[in-house]
Amino acid sequence: MAVCLLAAALALAVPTITVTPSTAAPGSIVTISITGQDSETCGIEIRDPANTVIFTKQITLSNGAGSVQWGIPSDARAGDYTVYVSCTTSGTATETLTVTPLVGGEVKKDYTPFILTLAVATIAAASFVLLKRELKG
Repeated sequence: MAVCLLAAALALAVPTITVTPSTAAPGSIVTISITGQDSETCGIEIRDPANTVIFTKQITLSNGAGSVQWGIPSDARAGDYTVYVSCTTSGTATETLTVTPLVGGEVKKDYTPFILTLAVATIAAASFVLLKRELKG
């Protein structure tokens, strides 16, 4: 009877997946945490909104837990990404990661107006000096 209960418990066991944060922008790093059976091997696969596999990793759980980090590419498209986990003993599970559009991004200073103003001022000053010399001579 105890063997049957253990077999039933293992059959019902599925890995638990936690994606932290569950919503992130391109360039962010997310942590995928897995809870399952001790020393089992788990495969992790991430698919983008077009269902294209963009990340795979295999880990062995220690004391029934493990994690992996994934850096969201800077050119990742916005939308829902599916995290698939398949473990040798506890089975399979999925979780969703939402990638949001990057707002703002890197700000680069445009010095063009300053440079143009400086160039015009330099030309005006040089013209004034030349004109003054012409009038004296």
